[in-house]
Amino acid sequence: WFDWRLVERHADLLAFVRELIALRRRHPNLRRRQFLVGKPERDGGLPDIGWHGTALHRPAWDDPQARLLAFTLAASVEGEAHLHVVLNMHDDVRNCELPDIPGWRWYNALNTAAQPPILAPEMQTPCGERRVAVAGRSVRVLEARPD
Repeated sequence: WFDWRLVERHADLLAFVRELIALRRRHPNLRRRQFLVGKPERDGGLPDIGWHGTALHRPAWDDPQARLLAFTLAASVEGEAHLHVVLNMHDDVRNCELPDIPGWRWYNALNTAAQPPILAPEMQTPCGERRVAVAGRSVRVLEARPD
């Protein structure tokens, strides 16, 4: 049994989940079957995963008060976008560095503090800065695509 009235009442949640599914389908790197090791899969490529804090390559692993974690997932197939994910568990805004990938530009794909929270690729806006503001208790996902 399924109460279809809940679909109408929670249409925004249904739309969010649909867009999350579409984001996952667009990115084979979110469906990897091997363990991420932090090394490039191809010569000269990005590491499969890179860990960060507010500063690049500086995750606060040994800080018990750390409330922010960011990571970069390299594209796993030709034509796929790289992803940069920031998880901010602080109550306030944090500014985080974005990786500089020559020939690529970062685009805003998901921001749980914005409406709508997820944007299809054709609706995404480029990030003009090397840093991104991440609202308190929110998640930001950026896609890097070739210029």
